Amino acid sequence: MSIATIANWAANFVVAVSFLTLLNAISNAGTFFLMGFLSLVAVAYFWKKVPETEGLTLEEIEREMA
Repeated sequence: MSIATIANWAANFVVAVSFLTLLNAISNAGTFFLMGFLSLVAVAYFWKKVPETEGLTLEEIEREMA
């Protein structure tokens, strides 16, 4: 859980540091579309790499991860 928290804080820091620079460099719409595109890439990655575990027992999940 702590690794996820660190990753979340790091991602928030990157967005906070780069947001105003992006606004000045590529405008409001460009920044919006860039963040939207990165979000779609993240969704596609998680859709592909993170297995569905709903309705599975712990033993079944362990077998899938092995």
